[in-house]
Amino acid sequence: SQRNKYVRNYYSDEKNNFVRTYNLKDNNINIKKVKEKMSDLGYSFSSINGTFDKELQENIKIYQNEIGLNETGSIDEITWKNLFITNEEVQKIIEFNQKEYLRFKNEFVKEKDKKDFSEYIVVNIPSYKLNMFDSDDEVVFTSNVIIGKNSQKTPFDTLRITSLKYNPTWTPTPNMLKTSLFKDGGVNKGWIKSHGIEVYNSSGERVGLDNISSENMRSYRYTQPSGDNNALGKLKFETNSSKNIYLHDTNNKKLFKNNKRDFSSGCIRVEGYEDLAKLLKEESKVDKGLSGKKMYFDKVDNEVPVFFTYFLSEENNGNDTFYVDIYKKLK
Repeated sequence: SQRNKYVRNYYSDEKNNFVRTYNLKDNNINIKKVKEKMSDLGYSFSSINGTFDKELQENIKIYQNEIGLNETGSIDEITWKNLFITNEEVQKIIEFNQKEYLRFKNEFVKEKDKKDFSEYIVVNIPSYKLNMFDSDDEVVFTSNVIIGKNSQKTPFDTLRITSLKYNPTWTPTPNMLKTSLFKDGGVNKGWIKSHGIEVYNSSGERVGLDNISSENMRSYRYTQPSGDNNALGKLKFETNSSKNIYLHDTNNKKLFKNNKRDFSSGCIRVEGYEDLAKLLKEESKVDKGLSGKKMYFDKVDNEVPVFFTYFLSEENNGNDTFYVDIYKKLK
């Protein structure tokens, strides 16, 4: 790598706020700032100017790889943050992480007192990462995840995975129905069509769109059937969450390529859902469930707890990586 070996201790004194994402062919004074900063870190440029050229794009990809990010080649918010983070910000994050570790440790002990476990899962919200640990606290699996958007934050309540649901149907949450379906005193039939939603009455009979009105719309059940277009994908990890929070596959996998992945309504979309499932159940059973089209539940042998943390930095490839405070918890 051409990156300076002392870069992990090279922080800024002057704060440079993120404005927007920059991409290939953009021109801006902030792009020049990035080139100047990266040049100081040991990256080579034929010219230091405000043009986002292919040379900068390749250097950005190298930099993103070295700090454990997706190689988007764009100057996104998290890439900017790591380039221009200040000494003051670093100190605040260190102090915040120390408090967060104590909170997590207390939650861990409390969950163990409820019911003992050996393996466990940790979803760190700011890094959009899921790690599974074995009984020796060693990481045995890592996956990118998508978490709740700022308006529908993922709760930090610990939950346990109870079973796998193959080829699941999807029922929109009450909040989703409120914001997307029941709009302005009427029913958004376009949303029903675009999401392939099926509507049923209390007797379980299918209801046609022409029969839905503002007077009766709240008495029906709205469900998206199993299939390639289902929002939960091929697999749902059922949990004991009282808030209906769970892990699942998705039909929109391209979102995992982003470095900012807060797109859900609170639940956790797991890129490596199949590998995770095979750590919870026999591989042959998972293969059978995923290869078929039948919807059914398969209880896990051990109810693995899922903890949620909010660490704003961690080490990747020997370098410190700093994450965006997406839920604004850092005071």
